[in-house]
Amino acid sequence: MTKSFGLMMNIILKTLQIAHRDGVPVRIIYEGKSSITQRVIVVKSIGDDGIVAYCRLRRRISTFKLEQILAAELVGTGR
Repeated sequence: MTKSFGLMMNIILKTLQIAHRDGVPVRIIYEGKSSITQRVIVVKSIGDDGIVAYCRLRRRISTFKLEQILAAELVGTGR
């Protein structure tokens, strides 16, 4: 893992932690099995197995692997 990749993952994780703490939706770019998608999620928990969140695209609770989240931004907070 390169230093810049590690820094990027830390920023993504911090964004997800803030979203979880504040109950704010977060827009992610996610690399799935066959494609890259943009999703808005509401983080329910953050653990070793991944991010458990309600996915508005799929309309269900899903688990997202942190290493497959390419970008994350808080939605509707002005941050």
